[in-house]
Amino acid sequence: VIVLSGTRDGDAGDPTTEEIARYHPQASIFCCSQTIESLVPLAAWGALDFSAEAPRPHSAYLVAALGNPRRFEQDVRRLGIDVRGANYFPDHYWPAEEDWRACAEDARSKHAEAIITTEKDAVKILHPPDFPVMVSIQSTCLSDARAFEAMLLRYVEGRLGGRQRSGRENAEKSG
Repeated sequence: VIVLSGTRDGDAGDPTTEEIARYHPQASIFCCSQTIESLVPLAAWGALDFSAEAPRPHSAYLVAALGNPRRFEQDVRRLGIDVRGANYFPDHYWPAEEDWRACAEDARSKHAEAIITTEKDAVKILHPPDFPVMVSIQSTCLSDARAFEAMLLRYVEGRLGGRQRSGRENAEKSG
């Protein structure tokens, strides 16, 4: 099973899916896309109040430590937000308090209304900067979610021998 992330639709003629099919003709290929569902103030997000969507800023400064920050920027722009600047750290980087402070200063100098970051990066904010920070709440949609779910179910049922074992049965079998 191969899941391609991005804007591909997996239709015939897509060069990526054709290349995969050539090398792995038995592979099931699914495509997914991510979208920003909402923007939530950092404090509300930290309190697990994902319904506290605030008015969308007209302009923003982006801060993220992602493998593909350009896609994040495109997603924010699709919301109609003017991106005034960004600081993209290497993937999995853990920005220090000084990094967030420097980003806030840069955002102020560029007249951005807020910093927008990802959930992946929001968990790393131990000391929020003195500047509005919003967290982008993203969702992932599969191109054919029903087929993907059915395939997973067949796999899991096959691994369990067609029935679910209790924890006791698993312990007896392994011990």
